[in-house]
Amino acid sequence: MKSIYLVFGTYNQLPVGNGDKLCERSYQEALKPFLSAVNRYPNFPVVLYYSGMLLEWIEKNHPEFIMLVSEMVKRRQVELMTGGYYEPVLPLIPNTDKLGQIEKLTTFLRTRFGRRPRGSWLTEHVWEPSLAYTLSTSGIEYTFLTDEHFQYTGLEDEELYYPYLTEDQGKTVIVLPISEQLRNQVPNTPPEEVLAEIMSHADSSETRVISLILDGRGLCLSGEGNTAVFQLEWVERFFQIIEERRDIVVPIIPGKFVRETVPRRKIYFPTTSYAEMMSWLLPSEDRGSVSKIARRAAADPGLKSYLKGGLFRHFLTRYPESNLMYSKMMYVHLLVNQIRGDKYRKKTAREELWRGQCNFAYWHGRSGGIYLRCLRKTIYGAFIESEKVTRSSEAFSSSIVSFDFDMDGSKEYLYQSEDLNAYVHTQGGMIFELDYVPVNWNYCDTMSRRPEFYHRKEDRIYDWYLRKAFIDHLFSESETLDGFRDLSYKEQGDFVAGVYEVEKTDREHFELVLERRGSLRLKGRPVGLKISKRYRFRGASLKVTYTVTNLSEETVPVRFGNEVNLSFVSDDPSDFCGYATSESGKEQALDSRNGERTDTVSLRLQDLANDVEIELAAERAFALWSFPIETASNSHGAYEKTYQSSCFVPLWGFQLEPGESWKNTVSLSFKRT
Repeated sequence: MKSIYLVFGTYNQLPVGNGDKLCERSYQEALKPFLSAVNRYPNFPVVLYYSGMLLEWIEKNHPEFIMLVSEMVKRRQVELMTGGYYEPVLPLIPNTDKLGQIEKLTTFLRTRFGRRPRGSWLTEHVWEPSLAYTLSTSGIEYTFLTDEHFQYTGLEDEELYYPYLTEDQGKTVIVLPISEQLRNQVPNTPPEEVLAEIMSHADSSETRVISLILDGRGLCLSGEGNTAVFQLEWVERFFQIIEERRDIVVPIIPGKFVRETVPRRKIYFPTTSYAEMMSWLLPSEDRGSVSKIARRAAADPGLKSYLKGGLFRHFLTRYPESNLMYSKMMYVHLLVNQIRGDKYRKKTAREELWRGQCNFAYWHGRSGGIYLRCLRKTIYGAFIESEKVTRSSEAFSSSIVSFDFDMDGSKEYLYQSEDLNAYVHTQGGMIFELDYVPVNWNYCDTMSRRPEFYHRKEDRIYDWYLRKAFIDHLFSESETLDGFRDLSYKEQGDFVAGVYEVEKTDREHFELVLERRGSLRLKGRPVGLKISKRYRFRGASLKVTYTVTNLSEETVPVRFGNEVNLSFVSDDPSDFCGYATSESGKEQALDSRNGERTDTVSLRLQDLANDVEIELAAERAFALWSFPIETASNSHGAYEKTYQSSCFVPLWGFQLEPGESWKNTVSLSFKRT
């Protein structure tokens, strides 16, 4: 008689940084109703995955949910899967952290529910071959990948209904295919049609399996009105009709299935994720062409193995801001693993490091991801807190260290004190990370405007450099704020992205001197110009002394701008306000949305959300441009403009005779209010 096994379940997660309000809504509208529906069908087995962070919140706020899951586990209706505790993309984090995060969630499940999980969920189905070794070493027997992963190995359609074995360094793990076609049909296709599709793959000669693992939050928590009710009705109706056709479709938990079934054979999966994610990595201009090819390939599944799109790690190159978070994570990982002799301190620092490895902020797909400022702030906050814990009060002292922080082949220079981290890059001589340590806030956690395929015409204004701090611009005399803001202006120098040479590193006095011999375009031709930047760090403040020197044999008019981008919770007056002081000492409120001023000597910026006051000042009076940097992104289908940072550009105009230099010092300081 023909039959087929069905593995049914949900995966459930929340990014770090979500408040109680969203967690509670997810619980009330999605997690609780679904589990209640499952509980009403005690003979229908399901597999469930909950991230460690989500389980922590549930245990604290709804212990009755934990009790119900425990009861269902004991009667063997529910099987729980483990994974990375803080929902990391496993290939992106160091091996010790992979093993540690999996073991942390495994231990949580074993102690709360009395059974060690045998399967693991993979965040966003991001696969690299070395994961077979990691999972097996962690005691994992099986995991799931989408059937698209199996097609990438060259398997035909009829081969997508079996368990397969994969291996790395002699360590093996069983992989079960999830049907993307069926998953995309829920809940818009009637359950009877989904059942008919499952039954069409039943076979009398071989043991086949279809896995249908759904997004638990998305299953119910999407849309307005009675959408959630409709989707739960779909689930209950599906359970009912499966009960009626158990002669053909046999629901089973995956642990029992893999114990009783021999894998079809060994295969090796390429480095990839599901197709939609990989398509987000493609250049915006290529998306249309690739979509056309994908539609053609749908008629010839054999072509699927050649359409893998991008690689998850490409998010680190597509979005330099993602790479900087990743680099910070790797740096803090080194600091944590240098702790000796204090197990409690090491454990505390490691927990914060792991929190910062939560995947959502590192990439962009259907959700806003990296464009969501709150997610990035939470990641950086965790890393800074971990870094603080690693600093022994007896041994730590302020320092400047140099090494290849962002793994680009060149050294960066890191000033570190109890109050301030200021990281300097030789490209542009800019500060690319600026942490005010007492509040765990990176003020240079900014986001540049980058092309996305869904952008509207009016939002296609894209930055060609990182929006960080102390970026050196040369403008024409006629340039305006509007031209700079919408990037219709023409840069007159080559200093913004040019490489500065390190002339001096004075670690004793916390000074760093950088210099670039570049050029200024004058009447359409380049003339020699040198900019020297002397950074001096003290506690929670820094000073940058600029020396601009004319290297040409002619008189040169210069209009110099020093761009500083600072990221606040928002630019709403309840979170941020600013005041400008003139040479006469008069202080006036700053229009952060469209600021253009003359005769300014300092800015007083109040970060009301963090109770921090920042002063940006200069020896010479300056004109000022200021405006917010906003990105346009698509988050869960909602197109929105998002505040990322506030841009401040002090401007000076001067004229240099041949060989003449102009000097000025700009300072930036932080203090608690």
